[in-house]
Amino acid sequence: MKRTILGILTCSAALAACVPAKNSIDIDTSGSPNVSGVGVLCDKETPLIVRGDHLIATVPITCEGVGEIRLRLGDGASATCQVGYVTPGIGQEFYFVLQRGQCIPVSTEVR
Repeated sequence: MKRTILGILTCSAALAACVPAKNSIDIDTSGSPNVSGVGVLCDKETPLIVRGDHLIATVPITCEGVGEIRLRLGDGASATCQVGYVTPGIGQEFYFVLQRGQCIPVSTEVR
């Protein structure tokens, strides 16, 4: 019981450390119709949402490591975007553009 109370108090005192940072993914798919995808970070898959000519997602980060975004193109081909190093507590924004079936990193910003 004491450990539970201590954990709650510690979490309340340092809420940012207890809540995983969220990383955002944004892929510009202009010119590539019917693209879908999934982000794979911390061994968890997060479906990407279509918003106009972009695929987007917000992913909670609960581990340290690298990940990837798996894309399925309208013609059945696939592409992979490599996500750089992620760590809990640090939010990042990953931007990519899909050109000629290739996923090209544009920028990574730390929030």
